[in-house]
Amino acid sequence: HADRLKSAIATLSAQRMDPKIWPIDLNLPSARIQGELTQNFSAGLIHIRGHKDMGAKQHIRSGFEALLVVASELPVECLDYAKNKLVLRDKLLSPQQAQQSLENIAALYLEGQSKILCFDPEPSFAFYMARNENPDLQVVPWLQEMQAKENEEFMPSFDQSLDFLTYGQGFLTEIALKNPEQFETLALQIFKPLMGVASHE
Repeated sequence: HADRLKSAIATLSAQRMDPKIWPIDLNLPSARIQGELTQNFSAGLIHIRGHKDMGAKQHIRSGFEALLVVASELPVECLDYAKNKLVLRDKLLSPQQAQQSLENIAALYLEGQSKILCFDPEPSFAFYMARNENPDLQVVPWLQEMQAKENEEFMPSFDQSLDFLTYGQGFLTEIALKNPEQFETLALQIFKPLMGVASHE
């Protein structure tokens, strides 16, 4: 493990370069996205997770950045460095599809400013991945199983503690299980385009 880590760090260090700025300026029907992406490695834009696996929030950030790259037709690769491995994000969407995906996500973001959406990164990502493995997976039994596991945990995670402060009895009980169809729809609607630029070895 230590040797693999040293080798991976050496590989990344050898690719360091002077920062290159990629400007972003996209006019979408519901929002205008402006900003910039900074490239620090010759291989491309790299999200570094280190020895850990990519979690839901890392996939959202990295996938959103990759959508910006595809939608803007920038000539730069997007990569993730996780579990001591450097993997490339395949650009499976066209620029038009990426722009439409960004429009959908932007619209949901704006909607979420005025009400609580039936979406939470970790359980929504877990459901998306489970449904990918089993297309016949039913959302309600899955949510009930996740709720049972959550109730069995002796010490909730930091995110779960915040959920209980936000939702009262937690996201699964107060939001997802009361609106399972919305939970299913949003999980697939948000993560499908993000993982449409998903990383593969």
